[in-house]
Amino acid sequence: MRKEQKKNRQSPILIIALVAVFVVIAALVAVIVVLLNREPEVQLIPGPGRGGYVREPGGRGFLVTEENVEEVRAEMEARQDRLQPEDAHFEFSMVTRWTFPTALTPSPDALVRNVVRNSRMIFFDVYIEEFGVVYVSPFMPLGSAHRGFALEEDLPAGVYSAVVTHFLVDDDLEILTDVSVGVTITVQN
Repeated sequence: MRKEQKKNRQSPILIIALVAVFVVIAALVAVIVVLLNREPEVQLIPGPGRGGYVREPGGRGFLVTEENVEEVRAEMEARQDRLQPEDAHFEFSMVTRWTFPTALTPSPDALVRNVVRNSRMIFFDVYIEEFGVVYVSPFMPLGSAHRGFALEEDLPAGVYSAVVTHFLVDDDLEILTDVSVGVTITVQN
């Protein structure tokens, strides 16, 4: 009978110890997962600022028509010849709907990321036809993200169609090529 009582006293202690070990292991796994999934801290580099670079009206893209297709093809081939193969294309990821409480207040959802697969840094500007360039980002090293920024122009409340032009820059911070994407900007107040 004493063996049974002793056995019964050990069983709850063993269960509590096993549960405690399980909780500790689960906590360690959670910490490891959080650490592995966090974004690397990559410092943004001050960019050119508004007026600190030449922005061609309408961007550097081509409008292809039946009349100019051969001319555009020749220009595109000439541009490709001037670029290193790794600079001919670049990638980024971004959110395409940005909301600003006021134009001069940081947006909680505006986000642009320079992916690690690129060969160089990028920066971007935000252009709204009625106002011109309303924001120029810092230079973004590989793997960096730019978020929580405010516009540099005090826009009235409203919804705006904007063009975000991403510029790939060389080691001397000269523009190599660019890509434009449309975004919707909402200024609440």
